[in-house]
Amino acid sequence: MSCNLRFQIRMNGMLAKILFVLLITFFYSCKDDTTTTNPYIAYLIGGKTPYSPTIYNIEPKRGNPNFTTPPSFGFVQATFDPTIVTITGKNFIPSTTGNTVLFNDVQAQVDFATETELKVKVPQGAISGVLSVSNNGGSCNSFDKKSGVNCEGQDFFIDCYGAYKGIYGAETAVGTGTNKTITYTGIGTKAFRSDLLYTDPYTNDGALNKISVTCATLTSVLVFSSSCVPSEFSADGTTLVFNPTIPINSKFYTVQYLLTAGKGDCTIRVN
Repeated sequence: MSCNLRFQIRMNGMLAKILFVLLITFFYSCKDDTTTTNPYIAYLIGGKTPYSPTIYNIEPKRGNPNFTTPPSFGFVQATFDPTIVTITGKNFIPSTTGNTVLFNDVQAQVDFATETELKVKVPQGAISGVLSVSNNGGSCNSFDKKSGVNCEGQDFFIDCYGAYKGIYGAETAVGTGTNKTITYTGIGTKAFRSDLLYTDPYTNDGALNKISVTCATLTSVLVFSSSCVPSEFSADGTTLVFNPTIPINSKFYTVQYLLTAGKGDCTIRVN
């Protein structure tokens, strides 16, 4: 290789580096002030800026919004407070109005804020998904909604039965396409959870998502929505029913429910 050719290659490399530096300088010059992040710079360096929040931990990682259960046979009627969630990390804005905390698309009120810690309550309407923290006009716009411009997120799960502190015993899991038989030694209430199949949002077809209950006695069923709205199953105007089939029209999520029955066996099938 001739000296002239090597010199030309080196010059081309230097020119490329100079152009890159000029490009960076241009984007920084487009910033309005020191608190507004230029989104082009954020994308260029992977969505991270000096203002980007970082989440170290979320505690607890599952919880519930505020909800009140209806009066019904076999169930404790009570109002449950929302779970208080503590988020630790860095680069938070030390103001209760400086950060945006979202449970998926539902915004939570920030009750306490420092540069390293935020405290929020699980808001009404929250469903399982990503809890994110953003500031300086940021948003989590990545495919998994866990990163983006001045934003970071982690998984958070809505747990309606968790508010009961296990008063009806441990939850029994009944998977889709399976059935489980539980024995009641007397009148009592037990807790269940099931992972549902996908429901077509265009046809709203709930045929794949139904819970069939077969018991030796009359039963009472309390079902929670994906955001912990409790509702009693009823038929012919009564909530004490015999062998109910409960349709669940939803996208793929975990449904939680309580079943009160008398002495004998109860078989639950989800399909």
